Amino acid sequence: LLELNHRLADPRVLPSEEFENALDEAKLFLWVECNIHSTEPAGAEIALEIVYELATTNDPQMLNILDDIVLVIIPSTEPDGHEDFTEWFHTYKDTGLVRTNPPIYGAYVGHDNNRDRFNQALKELKAWAKLWLEIKPVISVDVHQSIAPYVFFVPPGKEPTYPEISPLIEASWKMIGGQIMAKMYAAEMPGVISNVVFDMWYPGYGDTWASLHHSVGLTFEIWTGYISGPSDYEGWSTYAEPEDLRYAERDSNTPWPWPGGWWTLRDQIDYGKKGLYVLFNMASERKLFFLKNRYSMTETQINRGLSEAPYGWIIPSDQFDSAAVKILIEKLMQNGIEVRRIHEAFSTEHRTVPAGSFLVLMSQPYGNFAKALLEIQHYPESIWPYDVTAWTLPLMIGAEAIRVDDASILDVYSTEVTEISFPKESGLFGSDEDTGILLLRRTSSYTPRAINILSDTSTEILVLAESFDFEATTAHKGDFIIQGYETTDLESLARDLGLRFYRIHSYELHRAHTELFKMPRIALYHSWLDLREEGWTRLALEDNLFTFCRLNNKALLEEDLASSYDVIIMPDVRKWAAVSGFTPGTYPEPYVGGIGDEGISRLREFVANGGRLITIGRINDIVFEDFDAGLQPVETTDSFHIPGSLLKISVKPDYFETHHYAEKPWAIAMFRPGYTAFEVLDEKISILCKFDRDCLIGGWAEGTTQIEGKAAVVISPYGEGEIVAFGFDPTYRYQSLNTLPLFFDSVLGADRSR
Repeated sequence: LLELNHRLADPRVLPSEEFENALDEAKLFLWVECNIHSTEPAGAEIALEIVYELATTNDPQMLNILDDIVLVIIPSTEPDGHEDFTEWFHTYKDTGLVRTNPPIYGAYVGHDNNRDRFNQALKELKAWAKLWLEIKPVISVDVHQSIAPYVFFVPPGKEPTYPEISPLIEASWKMIGGQIMAKMYAAEMPGVISNVVFDMWYPGYGDTWASLHHSVGLTFEIWTGYISGPSDYEGWSTYAEPEDLRYAERDSNTPWPWPGGWWTLRDQIDYGKKGLYVLFNMASERKLFFLKNRYSMTETQINRGLSEAPYGWIIPSDQFDSAAVKILIEKLMQNGIEVRRIHEAFSTEHRTVPAGSFLVLMSQPYGNFAKALLEIQHYPESIWPYDVTAWTLPLMIGAEAIRVDDASILDVYSTEVTEISFPKESGLFGSDEDTGILLLRRTSSYTPRAINILSDTSTEILVLAESFDFEATTAHKGDFIIQGYETTDLESLARDLGLRFYRIHSYELHRAHTELFKMPRIALYHSWLDLREEGWTRLALEDNLFTFCRLNNKALLEEDLASSYDVIIMPDVRKWAAVSGFTPGTYPEPYVGGIGDEGISRLREFVANGGRLITIGRINDIVFEDFDAGLQPVETTDSFHIPGSLLKISVKPDYFETHHYAEKPWAIAMFRPGYTAFEVLDEKISILCKFDRDCLIGGWAEGTTQIEGKAAVVISPYGEGEIVAFGFDPTYRYQSLNTLPLFFDSVLGADRSR
């Protein structure tokens, strides 16, 4: 059945006449996933009840459904987080803290995990995508819960919808949502709503990701209420925010508002089950309709890729950052996108790319999703977005991808990539003899990873203090010199990370100006009030093999910071979350409070005594208000709006922290509400990056002229130490890989002996 389902999804292997004949044996694969958000537990209960009922039923209607569909049901997409929440609930269920949630659930990012569908930085989302692509369901449902003033949301959501989602999908949302609403109203279940809140623009959600794969992607949102037990509400006026009360009034989106009353976990389960059973029945009755629609959407995309531009994207193999190219190819393939390798050079409008370069054709089943990931987004200006408005993968990763509007690319000989490898040869280069000294350039995204590995060995690492022409290659200021290594280990490291080490001679090294590199002692701070951004930052550090300590409020207030750490990282979080935290009595005792004025004083002392403080995004309010560091935020007007867009920054590659950008002195930063640009009030401050003129690259923004030309990343001296302040988050959702070298090298540059 699974093999047949795959064939039914690809017109290239099943021509239309064979498709019609195969429908007699086909079943519709329907995917239901629950509880990706651990504080939304009803979905897991719904899943288990449905599985039991379907496995034991003798009801003729249910048996007919099982004859027509194959149900794939995942009780919890985030099982670790579900366990965290369950343990927390049972710990506090008989106390006044029953309505609290764990500060973090799951290993890293809590509620932000469903933004990771296309990036798949989280292991559970990588496993999720792999399984989904092995199944290729025709309909996909993502069951959520909400605190918004409605009891059950069904598709469609609000505008905009990303244009690469098929009109057939959009029409199916309306058909399915309307049917569910009507059936639930007929069953005396009011409060079902649609056409509100959630747009279908960002591809990181379960419904948009599936819809961009020609599956009818759906989100259900069931009102959570209070998990602790029944709650009595006279109506939404006792609960909802004033601006949300419009959802409690009768209109075309909510023909029958929920009138108030008791709302229990049992109600949540019943609403979710009813919606799903209506969907199962529709899928059974209209099985052929949905199967034919998927085939039609896929066929349309393939034909479109053969007949209109763009015909594809080329990813050149000769880029200086070989790791970034590999990462881009890997991300595309993890999303089910076919990548090919060309075996002859090809001239684009911009340049000639060599044989061995990578090709992503639009004439493939998921060519529309490839386009959505590779193109620059242009968000409709008149609609405020639910999440970010841009995510262009090559720009975020830092790899070049060239749009091809020339149909002759279809005739270039290419073969499909089945194993992901680095595009350029790696290893040890230069002299044939083992000189005992190697040069490692800073051009690769994997250089910090290599330095972390080498720092755990007896290898000696030096840093070039100035550019130098070696016989093997030209080195830039900031490149690394490696001595005292085991040759076989370095060859293996080069192969694993796609790095090129160059053998240099001792007489050359004697003429070069070098400094000893020492790995700094690193601390990563986290507040208990909001750990999502800390989680993404922590994941980026761990994945790149940094050794660090986590520093909570208590540790920051009690430890001897100066003798323990060289650098403290303050991730993007609101100042009050760090300084004040949870109010006593509102949360369990270990999690209340913040660092307070004493903590700020200790941070000032740490920096003044020679430490490095790295501040990111909103936490820079501490620098503005509590450090006399010569920095202030750029004052913006009410016309300044950047809801999550890609901005170009120019990089000055003269510093240790910026040498990665010597070959390409610019980067692309994600800018979101709460981020800032800096007014530099002290000439001693080093400006590492500035926002470019016409800096908006992708998404939507208003008032960008107010920050253009202003500092984006700075180093501000403070006593014997310094503050490295980022106006944006260089670790954003572990998607903004092209700005990670700025962050990693700011960490590595904290060694006090240099």
